Amino acid sequence: EALDLFKEQLDELYREGLSYYKSGMVQEAREIFSGIEGLSPNYKHTRDYIARLDKALPASGAKAVSRPVVDAAPDRQDAVSQALDTFEGE
Repeated sequence: EALDLFKEQLDELYREGLSYYKSGMVQEAREIFSGIEGLSPNYKHTRDYIARLDKALPASGAKAVSRPVVDAAPDRQDAVSQALDTFEGE
């Protein structure tokens, strides 16, 4: 159950990252995908999007990401932390 919750939360983050990506919000998309990569390496096509966004960042004039997206979203970070705690406790 905890693993399912964790996967659902990753899926939600992934969809949010895709939405930013499709909207041209490069910095925000990069932060989302970096946060996902930190939580679950090799999740879906996260690395592919990070590579694409890294190429787009210099062209857009945006600065490199200095922190993962989970720091920018404490509620989401709490939910993911709780899911991980539950999963690790089983």
